[in-house]
Amino acid sequence: MSRVLGGAKGTRTARRMPALALERVDKVHPGGVRVLREVSLSVAPGTFTALLGPSGAGKTTLLHCAAGLDSPTGGRVLVEGTEIGSLNETRRTELRRRRIGLVSPSYGLFPELSAADNITLPLRLSGQAPDRVWLRAVLERTGTAGLLTRRTDELPAGQRQRVAVARALVARPAVLLADEPAGSLDPGTAHELLELLADLVGGLGQTLVLATHDPVSAAWADRALVLAEGRIVDTLEAPTTAELVRCAAAPETGRRG
Repeated sequence: MSRVLGGAKGTRTARRMPALALERVDKVHPGGVRVLREVSLSVAPGTFTALLGPSGAGKTTLLHCAAGLDSPTGGRVLVEGTEIGSLNETRRTELRRRRIGLVSPSYGLFPELSAADNITLPLRLSGQAPDRVWLRAVLERTGTAGLLTRRTDELPAGQRQRVAVARALVARPAVLLADEPAGSLDPGTAHELLELLADLVGGLGQTLVLATHDPVSAAWADRALVLAEGRIVDTLEAPTTAELVRCAAAPETGRRG
């Protein structure tokens, strides 16, 4: 597969404190359904991590706990060293707006607004002035500079997702969490989106965590964590598509037990 700007894979090493860390995180839903089982992980700044697993493995729940949208039953979640669980709801909301970017397959855009208004909405909600140098870089990297006056309901799916990515980046988050962002796209457009996400890591130094059931999507990452039944059962550095296909076929076994 092609890489842009040297690509994301294998180009950075851990530095400073983790952008995101989970420490023995459990999540039990009402009725006793245990969705996450003592999940621990550390994501270095400027790296691309994929969470690979089938439906029901716990990927979305893990991202929601990482984003502070859901609270773990046990364990800790830290964003740049700040424990989310120690914050009141006001401060947690502020942390989400300023330090966490979210991208989903449903875009989450306001169709009646222009692309420009959608992209800058997080800044307006948090009372922040835009960093114009960063904003210009985001627009250029995401290919949205020419879409700013268009209503998002007038855009094709691939461009809508690019606008959603730009909006998630506008506050320069510590970590970008993407939950099946290519799930609603055709294969060609999905490839373009994944190439864009890898470019954001390689070109802007963005930290990215991608949840996916697709081995081809996960192969863009520096590292893949394989989830099954709420546990990380395998970790692959610089994963290949072939390795990930094998893991996806039998994730509950794990290559390392």
